[in-house]
Amino acid sequence: MGLCKKCNTVKSTQLFNEEQICDDCINNNNLNKDKIYEEQQKFTNNHEKKVEDDVSLLVGIFIAIIIIVFILFFIFSGDSEEEKQKKEVIKSEETLKNISKYDVYENYKAYKILSTYYKDNLDYKIKYEKYNQLEKLSADCFMKATSINREYTLNKNSYSVNSFGNNKTTMINDETISRRIEFSVKNDFGMEINYISEYECNLNGLIKQISMYRK
Repeated sequence: MGLCKKCNTVKSTQLFNEEQICDDCINNNNLNKDKIYEEQQKFTNNHEKKVEDDVSLLVGIFIAIIIIVFILFFIFSGDSEEEKQKKEVIKSEETLKNISKYDVYENYKAYKILSTYYKDNLDYKIKYEKYNQLEKLSADCFMKATSINREYTLNKNSYSVNSFGNNKTTMINDETISRRIEFSVKNDFGMEINYISEYECNLNGLIKQISMYRK
């Protein structure tokens, strides 16, 4: 039962053009029932679409909120640049307590950080300059040693440095280092043979082979 919008009488009504119309008005005005059904379906479809749009909007808002929360979490939970630098300094100070003064690379890394942070510390600056010089010597020694190692191989194109090997640089004195290089080559039968080589290099440019043997 409902109030008919056409005759303003409470009767049994149907929805037509978004208005409640009684059966008498529908019959008296020869309204097409197919048209009524079509209008009813149209109203239903519009209503369902609106519900779907509302749900999609809510889901989108929910996802956006989650993304924003994650971004804010990483922003506020992460260390600032100053805090990261302090952690690196503390780690470097601990490193120096546990490594040998002859370990060129680890000392180079540690004193680089410390001399940058403690700009007025002359001792850190001097030691960084020393290990920085020896680290450059290490790179030069590696290139020269690699060239010499290749001369021992028949299949020079098969020469390959073992990046997971003990390719360590050790300080002998303030001007001299020992450079160890592990490498492999293939023989005429395609078999891979591993070698260990060690060289002594000086800041004056001299290089001397200390040892070369199969692993």
